[in-house]
Amino acid sequence: DRSEFELVLDRGMITSDDRQTPVCEVELELKRGDPAALFDFAEKMDVVTPIRIGVLSKSERGRRLRKSAIVSQKAETLRLERDATLAQAFQKISGSCIRQFRLNESLISWNNPSALHQARVGLRRLRSAISIFRPILADEKLAPIQEELRWLSGVLGRARNLDVLVLRAEDYMFVEPLRTAAKAAYADVAIALASQRARTLLLDLARWPAVGDWLSNPETRVALSDPARDFAIAQLERCRRRIKKSAGDLARLDDTGRHRIRKDAKRLRYCAGFFQSLFDENRQARRYKRFIGALDRLLAELGTLNDISTGTLLLAEMGLEPPGGPDVLIGDKPRDELIDRATNAREEFLDAKKFWH
Repeated sequence: DRSEFELVLDRGMITSDDRQTPVCEVELELKRGDPAALFDFAEKMDVVTPIRIGVLSKSERGRRLRKSAIVSQKAETLRLERDATLAQAFQKISGSCIRQFRLNESLISWNNPSALHQARVGLRRLRSAISIFRPILADEKLAPIQEELRWLSGVLGRARNLDVLVLRAEDYMFVEPLRTAAKAAYADVAIALASQRARTLLLDLARWPAVGDWLSNPETRVALSDPARDFAIAQLERCRRRIKKSAGDLARLDDTGRHRIRKDAKRLRYCAGFFQSLFDENRQARRYKRFIGALDRLLAELGTLNDISTGTLLLAEMGLEPPGGPDVLIGDKPRDELIDRATNAREEFLDAKKFWH
């Protein structure tokens, strides 16, 4: 199609003292024409042999050999240019999320709870980014990608929930059935990650931000050039307002209501991380630290309550009843006390000054 690109096959070994890692990768670089040609070719390659999007340079892989064994990879600090547009911001943010997922994906095969958790966080961050930027992402690919992200997040989510229960139940007689269930859940994760479905999703997640139809949608084309900073302020205000409005009296809400607040709080947490670099004055940096500290404490309390709710359902599904009930096993404290702590954390969070002002 009159596009020209260079294909380079690299095979070999990176070595540092007595440690080494193999290299087998194909690099595609556009020289002239339509970038979509690169992705078309990659999809054809995947039909011949399974491929994965690479996120580590050879120099990065070499430096990793000189460090202690990497168990998992948290989200890396994200820096946006002060004059970044909405389109540029979404492309960089989505790339950061995909990188976090891929850096942890290969570590999951060792039944690594930490890597699985961080891979799931990468997917959650990406789903939050899509939700935050949804006003400019309107095209026919959006809904299918969201559906596939829900599928893969769900597969990882079951294994993660069982990991939490196994950790809590180590001193109980019924921990072995939980370990057996967790092992089966990890097998499901391995099957999902090795599937054509997952590989297609990862190729789509590389292609769609870079050359998707949302970039040429006449209804949003003008907005794509808007400053990301103005958009960030509006979204941060919106996310915080949702928590303030919906939290109310946590004691009166059911598990579903508290889980909804937790999801809103997580979205704000990810949103703050995405846009932190746009508010880097000294005063804003100090406020950001206090704001995130208060938000993290709220998330920790709501997370414990959610673990109780999720764990209770999983235990009931498996026909297991711990002595004293699931609340004691998972929460370590009475639920009323946990709700009081979450309420206090919410008030502390709402008192924290906004770092974007």
